[in-house]
Amino acid sequence: FGTGGGKMLCERFDLELLAQVPINPAVGRGGDRGEPIVVSDPTCEEAQALKRAAQRIAAKIAVRNTHALP
Repeated sequence: FGTGGGKMLCERFDLELLAQVPINPAVGRGGDRGEPIVVSDPTCEEAQALKRAAQRIAAKIAVRNTHALP
């Protein structure tokens, strides 16, 4: 893991970068325990980044589904 890899891949494949989540071992440990960082530490930088990503994904799905209506 380094810096800018996600951005580079998005540029290469002409995709939108939805979020950048800082690497923090607490995210993985919480996931292993079944306690996501957004629950155990909702105000931390990683949790906020994950929430932004989820919001952007949900918005994109809603728009896509609206356009798919008959």
